[in-house]
Amino acid sequence: MELLIDTSELEPTLGERLSAALELLLPDALREHGLEVVRGGAAVTVEVRLTMPDVGLHEYVISIDVLTDGAREVVVDAKRCLACSEQKVVDRVIEQLPTVADWRPKSEPRTPCVKADSRATVVPVTRRPLRLGGLGLTGAVSLSAGAATIGGGVLMMSMPNLGWNVDPRPVGMGLVVGGSAVAAVAVAMVAVDVVLLAGRKRKPSMSVLPSLSPTNGGVLVVGRF
Repeated sequence: MELLIDTSELEPTLGERLSAALELLLPDALREHGLEVVRGGAAVTVEVRLTMPDVGLHEYVISIDVLTDGAREVVVDAKRCLACSEQKVVDRVIEQLPTVADWRPKSEPRTPCVKADSRATVVPVTRRPLRLGGLGLTGAVSLSAGAATIGGGVLMMSMPNLGWNVDPRPVGMGLVVGGSAVAAVAVAMVAVDVVLLAGRKRKPSMSVLPSLSPTNGGVLVVGRF
């Protein structure tokens, strides 16, 4: 690794003395931790920075960064040395070297390689829209009318006896029955129209049964189309 001492923020004479002391002592101290200092061409650079925020109190701040491939990583972050002499500052820097020796570059997470399975074949699903002829469209309109009639009948059946001249509940039952019949015919018309357009040879089999209860009504269709 390459060693860089930055004392540019110190008073020039003081900075020169500390730089000379560190450049003399740090290579041997780093070698004791298994790190060899070279001049130029190193892949890793250790930068030691010294600042003095308070000159009157002789307060020094020690920071050590590691530079690799243009990236900077903080290893020692602003260690303070209050009322320190120059020799004590040098000793404090040497005390931080085990942290530098333990530094390892951060490994980037590997992206797993997913191999395409040649056996997996995506088969597109083709959806065919339901097509209706004139008979089917008429049946669809009739089915809507029948459903509306059934809904109105169920609503009238759920009404209490209000003492009117005409009790709405029997009328509602009649509407449900009539709407169910209309809906049954409409379903049959749609089914026949679909079978004719599909050109199927087999004859459709279908049963249409009204489904009634005191609170609702509807149509039950059972068959094969």
